[in-house]
Amino acid sequence: MVSFKNTSLRYTILKQWIKFGLHIYFRDIEVHGREHIPVNVPVIFAVNHPNTVLDALLTSCFVKQQPWFMARGDVFRWKIFAWLFRTLRMLPIYREMDGHGKVRHNATTFELSSRILGRGGSLIMFPEGSHNRQWRIRDMRRGVARIAESASAKNPELVIIPVGITYFDPLYSFSDVLVQFGEPIKAASYFTGETTEHKLDRQKKLVNDIGSQLEKLTLHLSQDHYEEVYQCVKSLEHNAPETNSLLEDFLRLKKWIEACEADSNYGKPTEQSMTEQIKKKTFPALALFATAPLWLMGKAFTIVPQLSIWATTKKLKDDHYSGAIRFGMGIVIYTLLFFSIGLWSYLSTITLFWFLIKWAFLTFCLFFVMLWEEHFDNFLDRRFNRD
Repeated sequence: MVSFKNTSLRYTILKQWIKFGLHIYFRDIEVHGREHIPVNVPVIFAVNHPNTVLDALLTSCFVKQQPWFMARGDVFRWKIFAWLFRTLRMLPIYREMDGHGKVRHNATTFELSSRILGRGGSLIMFPEGSHNRQWRIRDMRRGVARIAESASAKNPELVIIPVGITYFDPLYSFSDVLVQFGEPIKAASYFTGETTEHKLDRQKKLVNDIGSQLEKLTLHLSQDHYEEVYQCVKSLEHNAPETNSLLEDFLRLKKWIEACEADSNYGKPTEQSMTEQIKKKTFPALALFATAPLWLMGKAFTIVPQLSIWATTKKLKDDHYSGAIRFGMGIVIYTLLFFSIGLWSYLSTITLFWFLIKWAFLTFCLFFVMLWEEHFDNFLDRRFNRD
């Protein structure tokens, strides 16, 4: 039996653990626009979908609500996993490739979603329908509009919040991510009152408005000359100084997209800019060399977990799942490793003082590995989309 309570202690604990893990996994998470999210009203978070499960986690962990979200139906095949996923507030959604018989079950999921929203709950949806890390908002599916229409009839306060997630290096850890919540869209305004528009036209208008907001909240390139423009922007970013704000970086990229779409040769690096980049790397190189012994000590504890994560991601047929697998395996393995180090320190130390010193030092080395490798990636200019 599925519980439709809007809050859950088990969910709260899990959410805080995952949120802590996200802050370790990413170098920087910057969130803007949370003031747009109303309280005590049902909300559909309409999110772009560049990085599979991480998109849902980044949305749910930085809002006050405890939203449900939809996941691929094929992972619900086994009853024990179906129970677990529903406990984690996941609902199955089936695709045409899963077979027509399975797709019919989506009607049940839509009904459950409508009930959740009707009771004042919240839901994460991906209007594009599938994941794709290209800088482009694709055509919107009508599923979000269908659910919004049904739920707004039960609770006219329902709003849709577009959410734009921008990964600066989506496949790897220690990268940056920007999460932006857009202005609320009141669903009832599309489906109530006098109108001559057909039902499908109203749904289409709603998803088009959601898509327009998502284009503003993300890095969106037109399909025409996509690769030329993308490489032009990457060339510009490669030689750009970092700012103290991911939002500033994002706005700079938006301007460069506009400039590169007008002229794809806009981003050619000059000899002077390349010389300045070499000068900037002198001090970071010395700092990395001086702190390498601490990195080696921490690496002794982390080499096996890192190799296991690396080996698993190499076997993936769809590298879009690479980031999610890295995070999922990492948060479990490193949590166990943290407590294992604590247990070993306790069993191998006589006094409480030296136990705490040993545990603190080894934990510092554990996290220093992540910090060192983050700066090493920056030194090699891997901060930004290394594909």
